[in-house]
Amino acid sequence: MAAVLGAVSLAAQVGGTLMAAQGQAAGAKAQQIRAQKAAEIARVQADQADTAYRDELRTTLANIDTIRASAGVDSASPTAFAIRDQAREDSDKQRERKVSGLRMQANQFDQDAAFYGSAARNYITAGMVNAGAQTFGGMRNFF
Repeated sequence: MAAVLGAVSLAAQVGGTLMAAQGQAAGAKAQQIRAQKAAEIARVQADQADTAYRDELRTTLANIDTIRASAGVDSASPTAFAIRDQAREDSDKQRERKVSGLRMQANQFDQDAAFYGSAARNYITAGMVNAGAQTFGGMRNFF
């Protein structure tokens, strides 16, 4: 009878170890999915920001041309080129900062997702190793 109870106890212990490992792996997998979605969102935001800054620059340049034309100023003058170049340079710097920041976030989220995926696999492996050790350790009580 004691042997049966010992076997049941061992089986429960091993089962608990495996279930704990599966729970940890499921948590890591959920974190992986969240990180993957965050990376996708950051990439979309980077593309949207890039487009918005380019559209805003086109509008700004068109406004500069309109204002200068309504004032009767030659659009081919060196001053007009300088104003347009400065507007373009300012916009490009802002756009590049915003877009590169969002892309860096996306890359970090991708790295996080890879880490969580690896952790999920490691939790399962560690659970199986621990369960095996418990099984062999418990079996010595029967012999």
